[in-house]
Amino acid sequence: MKNTIFKRYWMQGWKLFKHALNMVLRNWLEALKIFLVPSLLAVLGAAALVFIFGVILRGGTGAQILTLSLIAALFVFVLLWTVVAWHRFVVLEEYPTGWIPPLQLNPMASYLWNAFIISLLAMAVIVLVALFFFVAQAANIVTLVAVLAIPLFIFLGVLWLQVSIVLPAAAVGNPIKISQAFDATRGAFWSFLVLLILIGLLQSGTEILVQGLEGGSEVLALVVSVVLSAFLGVLNISILTTLYGHYIEGRSLD
Repeated sequence: MKNTIFKRYWMQGWKLFKHALNMVLRNWLEALKIFLVPSLLAVLGAAALVFIFGVILRGGTGAQILTLSLIAALFVFVLLWTVVAWHRFVVLEEYPTGWIPPLQLNPMASYLWNAFIISLLAMAVIVLVALFFFVAQAANIVTLVAVLAIPLFIFLGVLWLQVSIVLPAAAVGNPIKISQAFDATRGAFWSFLVLLILIGLLQSGTEILVQGLEGGSEVLALVVSVVLSAFLGVLNISILTTLYGHYIEGRSLD
């Protein structure tokens, strides 16, 4: 009985991971059309801001803070632009018609708002966790901290996956509440845990690969690192899309 339950959760987690992975591999050209040009524009825009404020205006500390703020805002805007376009492509089949994805301002604003709410909740949880560890260390309960640390971080990881379903929902114009996301994913804890493990193994594998290449050609290692980082970024976004499609819209993973 236990083996059957374990196999069911393992297979479900594997199916979620494989579905997101296939989503990226199968649609690599669409991913390129959605993410490449806006990302390049963000990099060029950041370089232009640094040049303007650093070279032309010769700004001091205030100008440096303004520059960093503008660069951060630029990257957030491009991130919202591309991520929303990817979610909509996968869920709504809004195929990119060129190399610049359309701006979806209302979904982008909704996505940003939901991300802000999640960030506030995350900060509240982080403060509570930090307070717990501080009290435990102050009470010299080192063993308790060591025993609870890993399960607590695992729980928070699964919690993030559950909550994050509201993001693709906002992107496709079907906003849901966090409570609805929890209701839809009730009973999926172990499947999400398997999903987290698989993501962690893949990321560790890519890091080992890049470190191995650094011993040979640094240029090759840099290129591979950039490509793999971009791939993992799109994969993580696709995982959220997969969770939304399966648990909210009831789509098959086969």
